[in-house]
Amino acid sequence: MLAFQPFRLICLVALFALGSVSGCSDGASDTAGKSSSPEQVGEAKSEPRRSRSGEDRGNAQFSVAGTTWNGERASARLKGDSLSISASHTTRDGDRMKRDSLSLNIKGFKGPGAYTADMMSMFVRVSITMPKEGGDAQADATKLLTDAIGDSSNIRLANAKVEITSVSDGYIDGRFSLDMPGMPDKSVTDGEFHARVRE
Repeated sequence: MLAFQPFRLICLVALFALGSVSGCSDGASDTAGKSSSPEQVGEAKSEPRRSRSGEDRGNAQFSVAGTTWNGERASARLKGDSLSISASHTTRDGDRMKRDSLSLNIKGFKGPGAYTADMMSMFVRVSITMPKEGGDAQADATKLLTDAIGDSSNIRLANAKVEITSVSDGYIDGRFSLDMPGMPDKSVTDGEFHARVRE
């Protein structure tokens, strides 16, 4: 049976809440709670980032009700004829950590062309407050999960229109949008991505 030091256990819970990452300072989420408002979506803004070696990490953006979200990196994965586009943005303010994740999934991918995003496509935001070292590990771990679930939000992107415009030099470029008749505050416009293909 594995045994973890209390603070390491808390870090593992935080990583579980925020998703698969390399350390406690970064994360991604596959969970979702209430729907995001345009104000919530627009909080994350960044320029496309490059790695320390100058490598292009990709980027993505979209707008909801006139408010724009920018992802700081984007990647694409191909498995058979399924294409997954992922983009993210992470911010930290003191002990408060917030992770935004965009996921577009396409079935029947054959290269450039028009597609429809599947039911698992969505934008997710999760926020947590990292506990101080030296506290009650079990209580802190429980609070982390409760915090993450209670302060999560999402925009479902199932049936979004996706146009792949280019597959070249290890990158996939495209546009996406989602029209929500009668709910203009939930419609997604001006979606774009430049995603690095990963194995």
